[in-house]
Amino acid sequence: MKKCILVLIIVCISKSMLGQDATLIYKNTANSTVTIETDIMIGSGFFISENVIVTNYHVIEGSREVFCYTNNSSTKYPIEGYLAVDKSVDLILLKVTGLNITPIKISANSISPGEKVYVIGSPKGLPASISDGIVSGLRDFNGYKLIQITAPISPGSRGGPVLNSNGELIGISVGQYEDGQNLNFAIPKTNLELLLKNIAPSPLSITKLYNNFGSYTDKRDDKIYKTIKIDTQIWMADNLNYETSNSWCYNNSSENCLKYGRLYNWETAKNVCPTGWHLPSKEEYETLFKRAGSNPLDIYKFLVEYGETSFSSIFGGYYYDIDSFNDIESDANFWSYSNNNVSEGSAWNLRIYKLTETAGMTYSNKKCGFSVRCVKD
Repeated sequence: MKKCILVLIIVCISKSMLGQDATLIYKNTANSTVTIETDIMIGSGFFISENVIVTNYHVIEGSREVFCYTNNSSTKYPIEGYLAVDKSVDLILLKVTGLNITPIKISANSISPGEKVYVIGSPKGLPASISDGIVSGLRDFNGYKLIQITAPISPGSRGGPVLNSNGELIGISVGQYEDGQNLNFAIPKTNLELLLKNIAPSPLSITKLYNNFGSYTDKRDDKIYKTIKIDTQIWMADNLNYETSNSWCYNNSSENCLKYGRLYNWETAKNVCPTGWHLPSKEEYETLFKRAGSNPLDIYKFLVEYGETSFSSIFGGYYYDIDSFNDIESDANFWSYSNNNVSEGSAWNLRIYKLTETAGMTYSNKKCGFSVRCVKD
């Protein structure tokens, strides 16, 4: 009898250590998932906080109307707009009201190949379908990191949650390799955690995502940059990422260069823009935010990533001295061409500071490594 009790205890402990089974994971998380329906396609999503849904950007790209409906419900809820987006990692946060849904918890742990995973989505529009598999590998495609899994990600499932054996989020379904068998991929949770730090105070229209952006290909390295016309000026809407001497990736990480662009000292920044473009002067920056007035808070709202101009500033931090990197995700500095004649060794720059929600022109040591936005000649 004692042996039976001991065996029973061991079995219970083992199940607890191994995490939940698929039935319990489905019961606890399926109602936190949604089907995303647009005027173009169907995808999946899930609640990550109150009234906030996560999905892939490509699920809603190009659409004018977006709805969601919950597990086993035909009631459609209109998406009010988006709160944050990072097209480079294919993620967007959507706002919806009228639903009291428990969000899915993000795992605090890292993952390793061989771990069990579960995917919940709406393959072919069939809501809250669950499948399982393992982590096959952690891939890096020229700085774009993905989780390879064996759990199938069919059309309609993209944007849904990928869960560990405790029912916690470790990734977001993004797609499968069409020519490969069992090659399915998820976006790591770390990209979502970064996006959650940049939520707009109120939702913006989905159509604002298509704000007449143009594009420019830098022939020196074939990198492509978004461009935007603001009044009479045409600006790059991405930070420059052209590699040259006296330029740095934040923390010497190529992944940061892909997201935030490179940091340049002033002498390098003056001539780093491609042919047909130039480093803006102090006066050109002031022309840019003239419509916002002179209030630093109004200028801040005008220029930040979810601001009305689509200048889309991101907070790439800065470099100073020997391998000293500071204030990523809180401070953005952009060099101007204008020398500061009052303080020797300094030049004018645009500073956008998240902590105080202020923006304006200031001057800094020319040895600093700042971001660069080019303006068309």
